[in-house]
Amino acid sequence: MKKEELFDELWSLQLSTYAGVLDYLSIPFHFEGSCLYQAENHIINWIGHEPGITISKLSEVLRKTPSACSQIVKKLVGSGIVVQIRNSSNLRVYNLYLTDKGNEILNKQIEQNKRCQKIIVDVLKDISDEDIRIYMEVQKRINEGYRKYQSTLGE
Repeated sequence: MKKEELFDELWSLQLSTYAGVLDYLSIPFHFEGSCLYQAENHIINWIGHEPGITISKLSEVLRKTPSACSQIVKKLVGSGIVVQIRNSSNLRVYNLYLTDKGNEILNKQIEQNKRCQKIIVDVLKDISDEDIRIYMEVQKRINEGYRKYQSTLGE
């Protein structure tokens, strides 16, 4: 097989992987009357692992606009999952924390992710550690290529 054909096959596989990840990310997470999607789950995860994080920091790490993060946080506050506490040294800033309900949801999410990871590990069990390392290196380079392409869009 020529290298060009191999890259075409790799490109096709990447598109299939992307579709599979989108399917996974679209799975709603139901908990005690709340229906949450990955955007909300990501924010819950970040707040749970960085209590006191701000909307500004969330928007930076999630690569979303502050407005988009603010809308999601507003929904989570309204659902009793997150609380906003005004920062005493900068009254324009709110620090975000999970409520008890939010922590329960975070723990359920962690369990759900572990179940998914276990299935993937089981599927990969007969692939050598070296092959997995090679795949990871290839994926890092593909990600680098996407970043380089994105940086050319403003030219």
